[in-house]
Amino acid sequence: MRTAELTEPGFRHDAFSAFYPLAAASPVIRALELERHGLEWAHAPLALAHPARDGSCALISRDLAETAASLDAFAPGDGAAWAALYAVWERIGDALMEAIATPFPPLRAGARGNCGALAGEA
Repeated sequence: MRTAELTEPGFRHDAFSAFYPLAAASPVIRALELERHGLEWAHAPLALAHPARDGSCALISRDLAETAASLDAFAPGDGAAWAALYAVWERIGDALMEAIATPFPPLRAGARGNCGALAGEA
């Protein structure tokens, strides 16, 4: 991982670090038990922030209510939509991560029956 001034002087970005959030959720990486060897996952208070030209800033937080409030400030109703999407993730997230991180075809993850929620099924 490297930090560099990529867009403006004094504005620093983490370069080449896109895999880490996926690694923290991966059942394959979890199975390695890297914490037993000293790995400590660090999480920023905000997962993402998107500043707009007018000075406002939408954010995604680790806190669902904070994210919903931020999104509602931009467009009323978007907070509830985010909460509904998050509820789907809560139902299928583990199976989806297993499907993404295990050999193809991901039969075991799909056989657990939760993947229909992606298509809007109850």
